[in-house]
Amino acid sequence: MATPVEEVKARLDAVEYIGRDVRLQRAGRNWKGLCPFHNEKTPSFFVFPDRGSFKCFGCGEGGDLLTFVMRRNRIEFPDALDELAREAGIEIQRGPADPERRGRQNAMLGLLGEAQKFLHRQLLESPAAEEARVYVKTRGLADATVTKFGLGYARSSGSPLLTHLRTLGFEVGAIEAAGLARSDERGVRDYLFDRLIFPIWNRSGAVVGFGGRTLRDIEPKYLNTRDSEVFTKGHLLYGYHLARDAIREEQTAVIVEGYMDVIAAHEAGFTNTVASMGTSLTQQQARMLTTSGASRVVIALDADAAGAAAARRGLDVVREAGDYESGTTVDVRGLVRHEDRLTTDIGIAELPVGDDPDSLVRSKPQRWRDLIANPTPLADFAFRWAGNQHDLIGLSGRRAAMRELLPIVAEISDAVVRAHYFSRLSELSGVPADELRRMAARDGRRGAPRAAARDMRPPSPETSMVMDRLEEGLLRCVARSGASDIDLISRLDPALLTDPAARHIMARIVAEARENAELDWDRIAATLDPMSQQRLAAVLERATETPGGDASLSVELQFATLRLRERLLNAELEETRLAADGDATEPITARRQELISEMDSVHRAKLELIGARSFAAG
Repeated sequence: MATPVEEVKARLDAVEYIGRDVRLQRAGRNWKGLCPFHNEKTPSFFVFPDRGSFKCFGCGEGGDLLTFVMRRNRIEFPDALDELAREAGIEIQRGPADPERRGRQNAMLGLLGEAQKFLHRQLLESPAAEEARVYVKTRGLADATVTKFGLGYARSSGSPLLTHLRTLGFEVGAIEAAGLARSDERGVRDYLFDRLIFPIWNRSGAVVGFGGRTLRDIEPKYLNTRDSEVFTKGHLLYGYHLARDAIREEQTAVIVEGYMDVIAAHEAGFTNTVASMGTSLTQQQARMLTTSGASRVVIALDADAAGAAAARRGLDVVREAGDYESGTTVDVRGLVRHEDRLTTDIGIAELPVGDDPDSLVRSKPQRWRDLIANPTPLADFAFRWAGNQHDLIGLSGRRAAMRELLPIVAEISDAVVRAHYFSRLSELSGVPADELRRMAARDGRRGAPRAAARDMRPPSPETSMVMDRLEEGLLRCVARSGASDIDLISRLDPALLTDPAARHIMARIVAEARENAELDWDRIAATLDPMSQQRLAAVLERATETPGGDASLSVELQFATLRLRERLLNAELEETRLAADGDATEPITARRQELISEMDSVHRAKLELIGARSFAAG
């Protein structure tokens, strides 16, 4: 589901809208005219329909439709969004978060917490749970592990959980809404019965749902409580709140499939392990890892055909959620090419046939350690998978394999390694390596799988809270700052943020820093519209999960600023290329050279900061 800003941009045509104020004429694939923001006789104002943006190479003004309206009308983001929303026929919901819904969620979390305590006591104390206790012992779980993971037991007869919760004063409807009871012709009864119970937690460690493993030879082997107002299975990772610190410290996350895989790994000391809970890995799950300090992600699924297929799907999901570093190259014709390189290291731990993570960790922990330390690289696994899935003798099979592998190869960050895989892909497809590189540049900056993954994202009720990762990263750094950083914050340039909403928030923060000795977040929030207040609250909440210490905060702020500056320069370089397609005038050529020079300066500054970060870490 698109955010209000994205929906407005999608519905309005930049050429048609801006053309009401500027007399535009076609220039290749783009449009140009006299800039409305400064006096000029020769057109240097361009509109790029494919990007929905504008740029004046005379005065430097540029941005999206929202920026155009803000600059033209001299208004701020909320008013500009209102104007464009009316134009697009979109209603913007600006009200504060629904207090009634928040109240229901808090009550549900309290109910689920009471349920977990009751089910845990059942496992430890109830005579009916003897078989479950024996099973736990045969799986080798220590008492401390049972307590740490809060394991429980749901009895095979009656509805003791329902009875207990009603005794505590919870209504039947609330118990059903939490997924703990169901109604049928026999009445209301417990949803889970005769199962070993695994509590499922949210990021903060609050119980939001349960998974149950049958103790009989029946299907389904595992059963989860239904999604609710506080629980969406595909948005959470099992064991995340227990693994988060280890992921940050080791900068590595290991993804397994099931509850017992996680528990066995943690019990053996591999505490950076989480599980997708039997579902295909989702974008929300992958993002939890890449935003929590994991620069390396290892997928470790069962050694069977289903596990291999899930691992292959997981590769594209993690790629989509991974960190990318933007860069540019200039070809022999002097054209600037943009390239995104995947900096998140992704690998597959290929388990021995017949093993799953649980059994391997318990029987051969050193083998598990070696597999996690030296997994199969993403590209190697993808090449082998493509070879098995496509008929590489026929032309159509080679073409399909090439299309599948090309974006993966193009994203490899190391130039030598990338050249190696381009050679492999050339041998596989019969297409010269240089032509493959040109195809990768034409096909888009991050390849079809990333675009496809974006299109497949499920709607989220919190879509309006989604921010660009680099821009939110800078805001998080600012949120963690103290009085000693106030001067640096006062000199930040809100224009570095391309998201109008994020830029609006940053402008308020910078104004606060320039006027006061420290940041008062309540005072800042009071100057924002309700939607921006919600986004600021989300940033402040997530800032507590951001890895890194206060000692390096100044360096992190500068580094985040440089990355945003680098991205803006890349975007403007792309605009000079687009503008040159229809009008290679001297100002555009001169500006391109200036941008390349500025890019070099940013790269040098980043290298200096990387050295400072390494020194601070040492």
